[in-house]
Amino acid sequence: MPQSKPEITIVPADENDTLALARIETMAFDGPSPYALSRNNGAADLNAPESDREQEQPLSQSRLMFGLPSAEGYAIRARSLNERLKTSPDYHIYKAVLKEEADGTEKEKEKIVGFAAWRFCAESPFPVEDTWKDLPWEGAANPTACNDFFGGMARLRTKNLGGRNVALLETLTIDPSAQGLGIGSKMLDRGLEDAKNLGLTEAWLEASDAGYPLYKKYGWKDVEVMTVDFAKYGAVGSTSVTIMKREG
Repeated sequence: MPQSKPEITIVPADENDTLALARIETMAFDGPSPYALSRNNGAADLNAPESDREQEQPLSQSRLMFGLPSAEGYAIRARSLNERLKTSPDYHIYKAVLKEEADGTEKEKEKIVGFAAWRFCAESPFPVEDTWKDLPWEGAANPTACNDFFGGMARLRTKNLGGRNVALLETLTIDPSAQGLGIGSKMLDRGLEDAKNLGLTEAWLEASDAGYPLYKKYGWKDVEVMTVDFAKYGAVGSTSVTIMKREG
């Protein structure tokens, strides 16, 4: 018999879910290379022979900023998500829940396999002033890289969204083991539906290369690109995110 398609539901997340969400986010954005900047901000050896440097594995942006995954890192991110949920009424997290079939000896299990975090600026427009302030980034491998990246994103959001009633997709991430099940589409459908019900017809996001094709499929269009050169932080490589807008 052909295997039945897994049942996936999209429902609101709460503070009891944030540690699981933090783990999923880290798994999704973590890279293959173990040579990320150390926690004392030591750098990769750029004076090494070029042939040696070419053999280094690509460095993910997550490794550059936060270092290797750790229980401490999960807990810090979970606290951050909890704080947003408690203090920002326009901030909403939806979790994707996969129902795992029982094997005859156990009850059916549910597993969180992804989440999307949206900001719905319906009652109040997106702020027109740049309110970004650099943070200490507890436990991060490179706080400067964190502030440069997230501060740059914040300024672009202010420039493009300031004074407008919009929906902003801040994060969409899927457990690598659950890729290819249509979870991203389900989470987009739910967020866009709720935005429409709030009267929001304009949606923005920042796309990684991995998510870009899905967002294009859903009608998002390029606005501008932000590129991060890792050389500034003593590492090799770069990454880009595309700021995108969807209407209707």
